[in-house]
Amino acid sequence: MALFTIHYSLSLKPHTLHPTPYTLTKKEAKMNKLAKCCPEAVWEKRLRGNLAAIAEIRTDSLNDLEIMGADFRHLGVVVASVERNYQALLEQNQQMRDLLIGMVDECYCWQGNRCDRCARILQVLADSNCRSF
Repeated sequence: MALFTIHYSLSLKPHTLHPTPYTLTKKEAKMNKLAKCCPEAVWEKRLRGNLAAIAEIRTDSLNDLEIMGADFRHLGVVVASVERNYQALLEQNQQMRDLLIGMVDECYCWQGNRCDRCARILQVLADSNCRSF
């Protein structure tokens, strides 16, 4: 299998040096056309196209994985924030329950003979306790 390339000749002009395209002879043009049409060239072109597509897919896949990783890291931060907020809410609820039980304990009434205010507080705590399970 021969490789065909286009050669450039240099033409010298005063103070400039630039390539001038080399024109193919009829024989070279015919060989070039023949090389483009033969099955090996078509197969190689198809193979190179497939390899380029695979490389592009791999690059896109890596980019997608990086984006997914960033999404998961962000999701981890969000979950940690929700967990902290929920823990703070549970602590506040416990403080509120302790305050209400303290108010009942400090009242002049006693167990079995509660005033209306303490009876309502105990009822609210009992209802909220049933709903939490």
